[in-house]
Amino acid sequence: MKFRKLLLLLLLSSLFSVTQAQQGYMFSQNMFTHMAVNPAYSAINESICATSISRLQWAGLKDMEGNSIAPETYVASVSIPSSLLNGGLGVNIIQDQLGFFKDISVNFGYAYRVELTEGIIGIGSQIMLTNRNIDFNKFVAIDGNDPVLSGAGGNSSSLLFDLGLGIFYTAPDKYYLGASILNLFETKGRTFAEGSTGEPVLDRTIYLSGGFDMISPNHPEYCFKPSVLVKSNFVSTQISISGLLEYNKKFWGGVTYNMQTADALAFLLGVQYKNLKVGYAYDLPLSSINPAGSHELIIGYCFNIEFDKGKESYRNTRFL
Repeated sequence: MKFRKLLLLLLLSSLFSVTQAQQGYMFSQNMFTHMAVNPAYSAINESICATSISRLQWAGLKDMEGNSIAPETYVASVSIPSSLLNGGLGVNIIQDQLGFFKDISVNFGYAYRVELTEGIIGIGSQIMLTNRNIDFNKFVAIDGNDPVLSGAGGNSSSLLFDLGLGIFYTAPDKYYLGASILNLFETKGRTFAEGSTGEPVLDRTIYLSGGFDMISPNHPEYCFKPSVLVKSNFVSTQISISGLLEYNKKFWGGVTYNMQTADALAFLLGVQYKNLKVGYAYDLPLSSINPAGSHELIIGYCFNIEFDKGKESYRNTRFL
């Protein structure tokens, strides 16, 4: 109980200490995307779980030249429990594109699993390799003497190495709390052009998450699941508040609202069939930046691998 109160206190104190808006991965269905932002989550599942996430934000947004500049994020995650390692292994492959900037990241992580009286805690770390590419051919300079645009030209690419750390605690069917920090060292790449100080930088970003289950006493097949996700790079912060209504642990619907940007209200729908989970979110725009809104699709599947030990045999003196 003391451990539970301590985690709740840390989460609440962090919520009140952060401010303003945020960069980094943004998902409307963030209650299902822990593997993408917290390396400790790979120790939580007892099965091998694979998840794919596709998000197209501000669908159809183009610049004056007709180039698509809508943010796009694609994630493929796999978590593998290991009793031999007393924890879990995790792999994330992420492509994050914003305008003419594209990051492709491959993350390898390990999380140590501790089983407590009420729940499970994971403590993890991950190696992060990111290739950041910028297509300078598509930029239109306001100032023709711009030292970066005039000197760079073509594509600029940098391979960046960094680390991530995380902790995640869950009491199954009750609540969860998580905290992680990605791009711990804020690695910098090579300069875009000679004589320029411009260089790609990985933003150090923290993620704080929490949620709990509220089962209806009169209708236990219904469960309300409020949750919160906080993302901050220590300069700007975003807080996302979500609420799902789940029926019979098979169907759910809900909403997500980003408090700082206030540009959209996301509507969520999903279904769980045996080990397969499918979720969809549509962000209804509340601003004029893009009337088409945003789309997000999540597909997850968990399974176990049982190794055949072969048939047991014994010796019989009658058949030597």
